Amino acid sequence: AARNSAAPQAGGPITELHLFSSPVGLNFDDQPGVDGISVKVFATSGTQPKGVAIPEGVLEFVLHDGTFRVDVELPPVRKVWRYPSGELAPYEFVGAVGVGYELALAWGGDVPQSRLVSISARLTRADGTVVGSAPSTVTISDLPRRPGERFAPLGPAPTQP
Repeated sequence: AARNSAAPQAGGPITELHLFSSPVGLNFDDQPGVDGISVKVFATSGTQPKGVAIPEGVLEFVLHDGTFRVDVELPPVRKVWRYPSGELAPYEFVGAVGVGYELALAWGGDVPQSRLVSISARLTRADGTVVGSAPSTVTISDLPRRPGERFAPLGPAPTQP
């Protein structure tokens, strides 16, 4: 897909990523349960305040079990999605704030183990420089039945015989 020639272009290297995520996990199929999250990311350079196309490098989205807090260790990484810049065109859009990328990130078998997860974006530029976004917290509406068990959809409690 050809890029929109009216889209803002980076006037220098990308220096910031701005990530927006769905506030809750989403169901992407016809089966009960949460399958992933939706994200939008905008890249900006020091000379262009609007979102610009990502011309090179690798864009990654990192999902952590839990949230980021100053007083505890980083939450464990659950899944990483990788998109080389040449594969981003299908996700690109142009809006009032410039070029962005919108993706539906399904976690497949890497189901989160926490009710709250964090998602962040990072771009590794061709020169090796890594640019990251602030993390966004997402609530997963499915809760574990017992410690260590996979998630089950929320619903009425089972009746006791």
